[in-house]
Amino acid sequence: MTTDYEGSAPAGRVQSSSSASQQAGMFPNGHLGHLSAAQEEALERFRAALLDKKLWRPGPPPSHDDQTLLRYLRARRWIVDDALAQFKDTEEWRAANNIDTLYRTIELDAYEQSRRLVSR
Repeated sequence: MTTDYEGSAPAGRVQSSSSASQQAGMFPNGHLGHLSAAQEEALERFRAALLDKKLWRPGPPPSHDDQTLLRYLRARRWIVDDALAQFKDTEEWRAANNIDTLYRTIELDAYEQSRRLVSR
């Protein structure tokens, strides 16, 4: 048997909640078209909180699609306040680092060359 750090046995593979749902025949639980009533309600509360904080526009088109909003909710186990904090932090980081400008102006050839250098 191989061992990890300081002779301890390797950690077992942890089954994610999505893979457990997939095995139960409920995949993709927590995704559009597969939300429980509680998850739908959390999404509505999340949208309302984002709108109240001026972090999201309903559109059309919305500033962020439902798939994106659901990623934050799943990541924070459907706790709307936690998802809101993570979303706000992400948007502040994107603004501070001019990510939207980068996406609009990046030269794909230059990006591909730098990606190859980093991955070596």
